[in-house]
Amino acid sequence: MRESDIVICGHGSGTPSTKNIEAYLTSRYKQFADNGLRKGLVAVRRLKQMTDNGREKFYDFYKTILGRNIYSQNLRQFVYTPYGGRYYSDCSSSICATYQQIGYSVSLLNTAGIYTSNLFEDVPVKIEEGHVKNPEVLRVGDCLLFRGNDPSRPLQIGHVEAVYKMITTYKEYPVEATLTTTAEQLNIRNAPDGDIIGTYPYGSIVEVSAKSGKWFKTRKGWISRNYCVGWVKEPNPYKVYWYIENGSYPIFCARDIGGDEYHFDRDGWLIERERISTTGSVIY
Repeated sequence: MRESDIVICGHGSGTPSTKNIEAYLTSRYKQFADNGLRKGLVAVRRLKQMTDNGREKFYDFYKTILGRNIYSQNLRQFVYTPYGGRYYSDCSSSICATYQQIGYSVSLLNTAGIYTSNLFEDVPVKIEEGHVKNPEVLRVGDCLLFRGNDPSRPLQIGHVEAVYKMITTYKEYPVEATLTTTAEQLNIRNAPDGDIIGTYPYGSIVEVSAKSGKWFKTRKGWISRNYCVGWVKEPNPYKVYWYIENGSYPIFCARDIGGDEYHFDRDGWLIERERISTTGSVIY
Protein backbone atom coordinates (compact mmCIF):
# COMPACT_ATOMS: atom_id res chain seq x y z
CA MET A 1 0.00 0.00 0.00
CA ARG A 2 1.33 3.43 -1.00
CA GLU A 3 0.16 6.88 0.03
CA SER A 4 -0.85 7.51 -3.56
CA ASP A 5 -3.31 4.58 -3.34
CA ILE A 6 -5.47 6.42 -0.79
CA VAL A 7 -8.25 8.94 -1.46
CA ILE A 8 -9.42 11.26 1.33
CA CYS A 9 -12.50 13.44 1.69
CA GLY A 10 -13.18 16.67 3.50
CA HIS A 11 -14.88 20.03 3.57
CA GLY A 12 -12.84 23.21 3.61
CA SER A 13 -14.14 26.27 1.80
CA GLY A 14 -16.47 25.51 -1.10
CA THR A 15 -18.13 22.08 -1.08
CA PRO A 16 -17.02 18.65 0.19
CA SER A 17 -14.52 17.05 -2.15
CA THR A 18 -12.11 14.15 -2.55
CA LYS A 19 -8.40 14.33 -3.21
CA ASN A 20 -5.34 12.11 -3.34
CA ILE A 21 -3.79 11.92 0.12
CA GLU A 22 -0.20 12.19 -1.09
CA ALA A 23 -0.83 15.44 -2.98
CA TYR A 24 -2.91 16.88 -0.15
CA LEU A 25 -0.33 16.11 2.53
CA THR A 26 2.34 17.78 0.43
CA SER A 27 0.19 20.87 -0.01
CA ARG A 28 -0.66 21.14 3.71
CA TYR A 29 2.95 20.72 4.78
CA LYS A 30 3.97 23.68 2.62
CA GLN A 31 1.51 25.96 4.45
CA PHE A 32 2.38 27.81 7.67
CA ALA A 33 0.23 28.82 10.64
CA ASP A 34 0.30 32.35 12.04
CA ASN A 35 2.94 31.32 14.59
CA GLY A 36 5.21 29.84 11.93
CA LEU A 37 4.44 26.14 12.46
CA ARG A 38 3.65 24.01 9.44
CA LYS A 39 -0.02 23.13 8.89
CA GLY A 40 0.80 19.52 8.18
CA LEU A 41 -0.61 16.27 9.52
CA VAL A 42 -0.18 15.87 13.29
CA ALA A 43 -2.34 12.84 14.22
CA VAL A 44 -4.79 10.22 12.94
CA ARG A 45 -7.76 9.06 15.03
CA ARG A 46 -10.13 6.13 14.48
CA LEU A 47 -13.66 5.65 15.77
CA LYS A 48 -13.30 2.64 18.08
CA GLN A 49 -16.63 1.08 17.10
CA MET A 50 -16.06 1.34 13.35
CA THR A 51 -16.48 -2.01 11.59
CA ASP A 52 -15.81 -3.09 8.00
CA ASN A 53 -19.54 -2.76 7.38
CA GLY A 54 -19.38 0.76 8.81
CA ARG A 55 -16.49 1.61 6.51
CA GLU A 56 -18.49 0.53 3.47
CA LYS A 57 -21.40 2.68 4.63
CA PHE A 58 -19.14 5.65 5.38
CA TYR A 59 -17.98 5.69 1.75
CA ASP A 60 -21.53 5.34 0.43
CA PHE A 61 -22.99 8.09 2.63
CA TYR A 62 -20.19 10.65 2.36
CA LYS A 63 -20.42 10.32 -1.41
CA THR A 64 -23.91 11.85 -1.29
CA ILE A 65 -22.66 15.18 0.12
CA LEU A 66 -19.74 15.61 -2.31
CA GLY A 67 -20.18 18.85 -4.24
CA ARG A 68 -23.51 19.48 -2.51
CA ASN A 69 -23.06 21.01 0.93
CA ILE A 70 -22.20 24.67 1.47
CA TYR A 71 -19.47 25.54 3.96
CA SER A 72 -20.85 27.06 7.15
CA GLN A 73 -19.82 26.83 10.79
CA ASN A 74 -23.08 28.44 11.96
CA LEU A 75 -25.26 25.93 10.07
CA ARG A 76 -22.96 22.91 10.44
CA GLN A 77 -25.75 20.72 11.83
CA PHE A 78 -27.61 20.65 8.49
CA VAL A 79 -25.35 18.07 6.82
CA TYR A 80 -28.02 15.54 5.85
CA THR A 81 -31.14 17.51 6.77
CA PRO A 82 -31.78 20.57 4.57
CA TYR A 83 -32.24 24.06 5.95
CA GLY A 84 -34.09 26.41 3.64
CA GLY A 85 -33.70 23.88 0.85
CA ARG A 86 -29.91 23.67 1.14
CA TYR A 87 -27.36 21.55 3.00
CA TYR A 88 -24.45 22.87 5.06
CA SER A 89 -21.38 21.53 6.87
CA ASP A 90 -17.81 22.22 7.87
CA CYS A 91 -14.84 19.85 7.97
CA SER A 92 -15.59 18.02 11.22
CA SER A 93 -19.40 18.05 11.03
CA SER A 94 -19.33 16.47 7.57
CA ILE A 95 -17.46 13.50 9.04
CA CYS A 96 -19.28 13.22 12.38
CA ALA A 97 -22.71 13.57 10.78
CA THR A 98 -21.78 10.74 8.43
CA TYR A 99 -20.89 8.59 11.44
CA GLN A 100 -24.37 9.38 12.79
CA GLN A 101 -26.04 8.44 9.52
CA ILE A 102 -24.45 4.99 9.54
CA GLY A 103 -25.48 4.26 13.12
CA TYR A 104 -22.73 5.49 15.44
CA SER A 105 -23.48 7.69 18.46
CA VAL A 106 -21.11 10.57 17.80
CA SER A 107 -21.97 14.22 18.42
CA LEU A 108 -20.94 16.93 15.96
CA LEU A 109 -17.45 17.32 17.43
CA ASN A 110 -15.01 19.95 16.27
CA THR A 111 -11.50 18.97 15.21
CA ALA A 112 -10.02 19.22 18.70
CA GLY A 113 -12.97 17.23 20.01
CA ILE A 114 -12.20 14.36 17.65
CA TYR A 115 -8.66 14.33 19.05
CA THR A 116 -9.71 14.33 22.72
CA SER A 117 -12.89 12.20 22.56
CA ASN A 118 -12.64 8.76 24.17
CA LEU A 119 -14.82 7.43 21.34
CA PHE A 120 -11.69 7.56 19.20
CA GLU A 121 -8.30 5.89 19.42
CA ASP A 122 -4.91 6.77 17.99
CA VAL A 123 -3.87 5.17 14.72
CA PRO A 124 -0.12 4.38 14.97
CA VAL A 125 0.98 6.37 11.95
CA LYS A 126 4.61 7.33 11.37
CA ILE A 127 4.61 10.95 10.21
CA GLU A 128 7.71 12.38 8.56
CA GLU A 129 7.69 15.80 6.91
CA GLY A 130 3.91 15.70 6.82
CA HIS A 131 3.62 12.30 5.13
CA VAL A 132 2.47 8.91 6.42
CA LYS A 133 5.32 6.44 6.09
CA ASN A 134 3.17 3.40 6.95
CA PRO A 135 -0.08 4.06 5.01
CA GLU A 136 -1.07 0.39 5.27
CA VAL A 137 -2.36 1.08 8.83
CA LEU A 138 -5.02 3.50 7.57
CA ARG A 139 -8.67 2.49 7.12
CA VAL A 140 -11.71 4.11 5.52
CA GLY A 141 -13.32 6.51 7.99
CA ASP A 142 -10.08 7.38 9.82
CA CYS A 143 -9.74 11.07 10.76
CA LEU A 144 -6.59 12.88 9.60
CA LEU A 145 -5.97 15.87 11.87
CA PHE A 146 -3.98 18.90 10.68
CA ARG A 147 -2.44 21.84 12.49
CA GLY A 148 -4.33 25.16 12.26
CA ASN A 149 -3.85 28.69 13.55
CA ASP A 150 -5.17 28.37 17.13
CA PRO A 151 -2.29 27.48 19.52
CA SER A 152 -4.71 26.98 22.44
CA ARG A 153 -5.98 23.73 20.91
CA PRO A 154 -4.27 20.36 21.51
CA LEU A 155 -1.45 20.00 18.95
CA GLN A 156 -2.87 23.25 17.48
CA ILE A 157 -5.35 21.11 15.53
CA GLY A 158 -7.54 23.11 13.16
CA HIS A 159 -8.66 20.91 10.27
CA VAL A 160 -9.71 17.33 9.61
CA GLU A 161 -10.10 15.11 6.55
CA ALA A 162 -11.19 11.46 6.46
CA VAL A 163 -9.98 8.43 4.55
CA TYR A 164 -12.56 7.92 1.81
CA LYS A 165 -11.28 5.05 -0.30
CA MET A 166 -8.34 2.69 -0.56
CA ILE A 167 -7.47 2.10 -4.21
CA THR A 168 -6.66 -1.60 -4.49
CA THR A 169 -5.76 -3.64 -7.54
CA TYR A 170 -7.94 -6.73 -7.25
CA LYS A 171 -7.15 -10.06 -8.82
CA GLU A 172 -10.16 -12.11 -9.88
CA TYR A 173 -10.24 -15.89 -9.32
CA PRO A 174 -12.87 -18.31 -10.65
CA VAL A 175 -15.06 -20.12 -8.10
CA GLU A 176 -18.42 -21.88 -8.09
CA ALA A 177 -20.98 -21.17 -5.41
CA THR A 178 -24.70 -20.87 -4.73
CA LEU A 179 -25.01 -18.52 -1.76
CA THR A 180 -27.86 -17.14 0.31
CA THR A 181 -27.77 -13.45 1.21
CA THR A 182 -28.21 -12.49 4.87
CA ALA A 183 -28.46 -8.68 4.74
CA GLU A 184 -31.86 -6.99 4.64
CA GLN A 185 -30.72 -5.28 1.44
CA LEU A 186 -27.33 -6.47 0.16
CA ASN A 187 -25.61 -3.88 -2.02
CA ILE A 188 -24.54 -4.88 -5.53
CA ARG A 189 -21.49 -2.99 -6.78
CA ASN A 190 -20.06 -2.47 -10.24
CA ALA A 191 -16.62 -3.66 -9.06
CA PRO A 192 -14.92 -4.75 -5.83
CA ASP A 193 -15.13 -1.69 -3.54
CA GLY A 194 -17.03 0.03 -6.38
CA ASP A 195 -20.23 2.02 -6.63
CA ILE A 196 -23.65 0.60 -5.70
CA ILE A 197 -25.74 -0.35 -8.74
CA GLY A 198 -28.52 -2.33 -7.07
CA THR A 199 -29.48 -4.58 -4.16
CA TYR A 200 -30.43 -8.17 -3.38
CA PRO A 201 -33.27 -8.62 -0.84
CA TYR A 202 -32.77 -10.78 2.24
CA GLY A 203 -32.62 -14.50 1.51
CA SER A 204 -31.81 -14.18 -2.20
CA ILE A 205 -30.17 -17.21 -3.81
CA VAL A 206 -27.26 -16.00 -5.93
CA GLU A 207 -24.90 -17.82 -8.25
CA VAL A 208 -21.24 -16.83 -7.86
CA SER A 209 -18.64 -17.19 -10.61
CA ALA A 210 -15.56 -15.49 -9.16
CA LYS A 211 -14.01 -14.00 -6.03
CA SER A 212 -11.67 -11.09 -5.42
CA GLY A 213 -10.55 -10.46 -1.86
CA LYS A 214 -13.71 -10.22 0.26
CA TRP A 215 -15.93 -9.81 -2.83
CA PHE A 216 -17.96 -12.33 -4.82
CA LYS A 217 -19.01 -11.83 -8.43
CA THR A 218 -22.65 -12.53 -9.29
CA ARG A 219 -24.61 -12.16 -12.52
CA LYS A 220 -25.69 -8.65 -11.50
CA GLY A 221 -22.41 -7.43 -9.99
CA TRP A 222 -20.15 -7.77 -6.95
CA ILE A 223 -21.32 -8.43 -3.38
CA SER A 224 -19.54 -8.50 -0.02
CA ARG A 225 -18.86 -11.92 1.47
CA ASN A 226 -19.79 -10.43 4.88
CA TYR A 227 -23.47 -10.98 4.08
CA CYS A 228 -23.58 -14.45 2.51
CA VAL A 229 -23.77 -18.05 3.61
CA GLY A 230 -23.03 -21.24 1.67
CA TRP A 231 -20.46 -23.54 0.12
CA VAL A 232 -17.74 -22.29 -2.19
CA LYS A 233 -15.96 -24.58 -4.65
CA GLU A 234 -12.57 -23.62 -6.03
CA PRO A 235 -10.82 -25.22 -9.01
CA ASN A 236 -8.25 -26.94 -6.82
CA PRO A 237 -7.61 -30.66 -7.40
CA TYR A 238 -6.76 -31.34 -3.75
CA LYS A 239 -8.68 -28.85 -1.63
CA VAL A 240 -12.00 -28.02 -3.23
CA TYR A 241 -14.71 -26.86 -0.82
CA TRP A 242 -14.87 -24.28 1.94
CA TYR A 243 -17.82 -22.77 3.79
CA ILE A 244 -18.58 -19.08 4.18
CA GLU A 245 -20.94 -17.64 6.77
CA ASN A 246 -21.23 -13.86 7.09
CA GLY A 247 -17.59 -13.19 6.26
CA SER A 248 -16.00 -15.99 8.29
CA TYR A 249 -15.33 -19.67 7.77
CA PRO A 250 -14.62 -22.61 10.09
CA ILE A 251 -11.03 -23.81 10.52
CA PHE A 252 -9.45 -26.83 12.25
CA CYS A 253 -12.77 -28.11 13.59
CA ALA A 254 -15.87 -30.20 13.04
CA ARG A 255 -18.98 -28.22 12.25
CA ASP A 256 -22.65 -29.13 12.02
CA ILE A 257 -24.07 -27.63 8.84
CA GLY A 258 -27.62 -28.44 7.85
CA GLY A 259 -27.71 -31.47 10.13
CA ASP A 260 -24.50 -33.07 8.82
CA GLU A 261 -21.05 -32.91 10.38
CA TYR A 262 -18.21 -31.54 8.29
CA HIS A 263 -14.51 -31.41 9.16
CA PHE A 264 -12.23 -28.54 8.19
CA ASP A 265 -8.46 -28.26 8.25
CA ARG A 266 -6.47 -25.41 9.78
CA ASP A 267 -6.80 -23.36 6.55
CA GLY A 268 -10.58 -23.75 6.26
CA TRP A 269 -10.68 -26.42 3.54
CA LEU A 270 -13.13 -29.30 3.78
CA ILE A 271 -10.99 -32.33 4.65
CA GLU A 272 -10.81 -34.78 1.75
CA ARG A 273 -10.33 -38.04 3.63
CA GLU A 274 -12.53 -39.51 6.35
CA ARG A 275 -15.03 -36.71 6.18
CA ILE A 276 -18.65 -36.23 5.19
CA SER A 277 -18.85 -34.64 1.77
CA THR A 278 -21.16 -31.81 0.74
CA THR A 279 -23.52 -34.47 -0.60
CA GLY A 280 -23.76 -36.13 2.82
CA SER A 281 -21.93 -39.34 1.85
CA VAL A 282 -18.89 -40.63 3.72
CA ILE A 283 -15.62 -40.60 1.81
CA TYR A 284 -12.84 -43.01 2.88
